[in-house]
Amino acid sequence: MKRTFHRLISYSLTLVCLLTILAVPGRAASVFYSDIPQDAWYMDGVEYVTKNGIMAGTGKGKFSPSEGMTRAMLVQVLYAAAGKPKAPENPFVDVPKGSWYEEASAWAADNGIVSGYEGKKFGGTDPITRQQFVTILWRYAGSPEAKTGRYFSDRSQMADYAREPVNWARAANIISGGDGNKFAPGSVVIRSHCAAILKNYMLMGPKSLDPNNAYVSSARIDPLKQQTFYLWDRNNMPKTTEYTRNTGNYMDDLSFQPSVITYPVPSGTIVKGAVLVLAGGSFQQRSNGTEGYPVADQLSQKGYVSFVVNYRLYPYSMQDAEMDLARAIRFVRHSSGDYGYSEKNIAVLGFSAGAMAAGGMMLDFGDLEDGSSLDGSYRPDELDKISTKVTGNGMIYGFFGNLKTSIKDVERFKEAQLPETFFCYGANDSYATECRGCIKALEDAGVPVKTVELSGMGHGFGLKGDWLGQFDSWLSRIYIHNALIGDR
Repeated sequence: MKRTFHRLISYSLTLVCLLTILAVPGRAASVFYSDIPQDAWYMDGVEYVTKNGIMAGTGKGKFSPSEGMTRAMLVQVLYAAAGKPKAPENPFVDVPKGSWYEEASAWAADNGIVSGYEGKKFGGTDPITRQQFVTILWRYAGSPEAKTGRYFSDRSQMADYAREPVNWARAANIISGGDGNKFAPGSVVIRSHCAAILKNYMLMGPKSLDPNNAYVSSARIDPLKQQTFYLWDRNNMPKTTEYTRNTGNYMDDLSFQPSVITYPVPSGTIVKGAVLVLAGGSFQQRSNGTEGYPVADQLSQKGYVSFVVNYRLYPYSMQDAEMDLARAIRFVRHSSGDYGYSEKNIAVLGFSAGAMAAGGMMLDFGDLEDGSSLDGSYRPDELDKISTKVTGNGMIYGFFGNLKTSIKDVERFKEAQLPETFFCYGANDSYATECRGCIKALEDAGVPVKTVELSGMGHGFGLKGDWLGQFDSWLSRIYIHNALIGDR
């Protein structure tokens, strides 16, 4: 045997204007906090950030939805969303040693998310304004290029630094205009608004799934439209784990179904090939907000039809996640004619745990091995007859191996007949030594490897570091070579 567009809901700002946030329809009363009304438009946002450990209550069973956010609160929230990586020494003179936001502010400064004030001050107790919030979120996402679109009517009131981030947030459907198409850049963000915006940001990629076109086995492809498809037909998903109850420790509920989200190449752009993107998150979450959606979007602008794979997390096994990727590759190869790329020009790009899932699939499963090798009750279908071989493998601060160590077995790598591999990791990453050891073993096995080591970078840098351009050049060369050799 060898990871609806939400309906628009308007809410009032008491100071300056109205700002509309995209939110999902309300459900039953919050199971977390006593001060969240049953019909609160932001309830889903609050429950999402609480369930995923991004925000917490303020004590005594309360969330305090109307309490203003400070700079310290916001960097702590983003630090939690990033998985609380190891932080360097804090550079700010006004951040007390041992304070609850000491590590978060140091991490944010080290990653270019905040720059602080004159005199090396952070200003942790300062209220965070709407334009500051969106700018910090934009930096957290890797400062992606903003698409042009409709501007807010109060754009002239925005600081110059905030204009591109605000354009990005609106184009990404994280925010939209309120009454008079205003953004209110100087208004203070409160906790309920923060929760709603963060949920929209973390889930900004998927569009609504058409119930009449829901599964990859029978997908009707629109090559110019973003679509979402479930990977496995109902009641026919192979698994090694029986998931019967969410104890509160798992990101996905029992109703979760692995899926793939398409990012078509814009009309008029030459299609180079396809890339499947797997965000990391230690198999406990999928960091699509920084490693999935924005990366797939940038790749699609460069000519790669991109697919974000929402693979299974704990309590499912790593092999369950690997089989989700195998299924997604089969769908991508089957759909090559619809999207206009060669079925040879398919690559995977995994971040951290996503890279480990991709590497595991290549080592653990044969290219024609289907879900029945995991689960005897699985019923193979026509897609299972399609190969899962890829022609390129991108590993961003990840490697062949597991969360503890990389594989360095030269003979195993030789036997697997692995594709060309692109590695990118930070020199300061705790995984750097494991990456280097894996790279050496791959090279000893004769696998062509391109390595980009980013000086001063740690783990989880997402789009930062300008590595994506190098990945594009590397993959373009492979795809051009495939076109030149044809069927030989």
